[in-house]
Amino acid sequence: MRHRRPSRRNAREAAENYLDYSAFSRDGLIKQLTFEGYTRKQAEYGVSKAGL
Repeated sequence: MRHRRPSRRNAREAAENYLDYSAFSRDGLIKQLTFEGYTRKQAEYGVSKAGL
């Protein structure tokens, strides 16, 4: 079984946490995550896994 890299898992968890308390568009949440230091690829992965 392959393990996810922690940075991708962290991006997914961060995206889910944001969606728990605020409404974001897909693009808006990707921008927020990249602002926090995630790469665009990590942010897109996190947002997709969070359901957007």
